[in-house]
Amino acid sequence: MIKLDLHVHSKHSKDSLMDVKRLLKLARAKGFSAIAITDHDTIASETVRISKTSLKRFGVRLVVGCEVKTSVGDVIGLFLSEKPSSKDFYEVIEEIKGQGGIVVLPHPYRRKVSPETLELPGNVDFIEVLNGRCGKEENFKAKELARRLGIRGIGGSDAHFYHEFGRVFTLLEDCEESVLEDEEEFKEVLKKSRLRVVGKELPILIRKVGCYFSSSLKRLKPLFKKF
Repeated sequence: MIKLDLHVHSKHSKDSLMDVKRLLKLARAKGFSAIAITDHDTIASETVRISKTSLKRFGVRLVVGCEVKTSVGDVIGLFLSEKPSSKDFYEVIEEIKGQGGIVVLPHPYRRKVSPETLELPGNVDFIEVLNGRCGKEENFKAKELARRLGIRGIGGSDAHFYHEFGRVFTLLEDCEESVLEDEEEFKEVLKKSRLRVVGKELPILIRKVGCYFSSSLKRLKPLFKKF
């Protein structure tokens, strides 16, 4: 069994302060086999560098990802080599697939445009059906959307702070950790293996406080760079 958190932010996102190495140590302590760093609109060189030896050094596979803000809401790409350049929803998906990546539609009901208005292409691999920072109703609707469209569902903590990490995760059942050693095999296993989404949303007060601090960091971090 492989335990994954496929939606995590680090200090390379404007709204997080988490250190990548510390995250990997925390992940191992919590029994995770792999995590995905999905920073907002960026892929940090540090993340790429650490990912190359993360399994050997930390015992946790670090998947390089990116959460891209498009014209109609966010799209996550996993197993990326570079950040998608477009801001068009459909073009971003094509860019991710062009890199051999996996496409995830995160928190589908936490966006300005309802997913019902989108023509979701067949190359959307997953819908995030349980997000630690969403409310129960949003996650319920996401689960129903995935069921209705026949798209596989995954879960992620959407952690921006250490206390949020690993609250929601995905289990790959009947899989050995040896698949993590080969990226192509890992991708295929992720797309085809039996999945189970585990966890629950953050309590509403903690969720709102966390979102408030994340929003504040977006405004404050650029100011720090001036000094």
